[in-house]
Amino acid sequence: MFAPYRHVLRTPGAPAFTGAGFVGRLPISMISLGIVLLETSKGVSYGVAGTIAASFAVAAAIGGPVVSGFVDRHGQHRILPLAVAAYTVFMVGLLVSLDMASSLWLVIPLAVGAGMMMPNFGSLVRARWAYVLPGSDGIHVAYAWESILDEVVFVIGPPLATVLALHVHPTAALIVCVLLVLVGTAWLVPQRRTEPAPHGRSKRIGRLTILQPGMPLVVFADTSRMEIQIEVPTRLVSALSEGAQLKARLDRGKEPVSVTVSRIFPMANMGGHTTTVKVALPDGSGARAGMYAEVLVPDPSNDQFSPLTIPATAISWRGSLPTVFLVSPDRTELRMRALRLGAVIGDQVAVLSGLEEGDAILRAPDGSVRSGQYSSGP
Repeated sequence: MFAPYRHVLRTPGAPAFTGAGFVGRLPISMISLGIVLLETSKGVSYGVAGTIAASFAVAAAIGGPVVSGFVDRHGQHRILPLAVAAYTVFMVGLLVSLDMASSLWLVIPLAVGAGMMMPNFGSLVRARWAYVLPGSDGIHVAYAWESILDEVVFVIGPPLATVLALHVHPTAALIVCVLLVLVGTAWLVPQRRTEPAPHGRSKRIGRLTILQPGMPLVVFADTSRMEIQIEVPTRLVSALSEGAQLKARLDRGKEPVSVTVSRIFPMANMGGHTTTVKVALPDGSGARAGMYAEVLVPDPSNDQFSPLTIPATAISWRGSLPTVFLVSPDRTELRMRALRLGAVIGDQVAVLSGLEEGDAILRAPDGSVRSGQYSSGP
């Protein structure tokens, strides 16, 4: 069970950077709770405490990708110490302002600044895994390992913050959060051997994704003229030409409609030995985008072929599967047989496969008929 994890953790440098990442991201499960516990210990309402904690969390969600972008462009060893230094300054200021019961006009900007500057150790460590295991199947195991550590962080962090705030000092949880980030950074930054190379500044950095060349702005479709796209076996393509009339059935139980061959693709599909053909539906066909359709294509090698037909009343539907009840030769047993149907011809339906000429079937079975049931006749 644990063998795959042991294998990836034997990667040189992996235990060190994954351990540093665990220590550095442990505060993410402690800070918000630590703020609430510190504020409520001073008689501040849960609403105010929650507002401060939410300000930090929202700022962290916004600032995390920004800091990570600078890390990708300039390298972890350059950006991480600067971000952590700013985070420490804001956190110390937040601690002091909370302990002194300062105004929210001062507390919330400090909480926002601390959240914006808090580095995302999870993404930093996963970038190192991708660097030390390039193109390896072990990368999935490594990411699974980091996901386990993420869960452990949220199992250990809240109880630790509660014990520190209630049994040591109200500010202890936030002080420990600052120390953990500093320790994780001091442990991770010197590990240059596993640090991915910076990507440099993108030519399009700072531009909105929607403004990138080639990015579609709007996707729309004209449903006033519907077509059916089919894959036709190459041996049958010779019988088709643009403008030729074919029959198509759009849905079960509906009469076939006349369709016109609008385009025959010039190249065949080498894998399936088929050619793509598009046929145009007439106006008022009732077709909808994505609807299932069947198109009858003539076979030029068998011009005299006359399909086997059966009464439409003989067909029982099992979901979308057409079936009939086949009568045994001694007329003592019924067997349900699945069919592949073709065109509807009046009150008859063509059978492409599933029956042979001479087979006896029930002409109009009711809903009580089952396979194996005795029958006195077709």
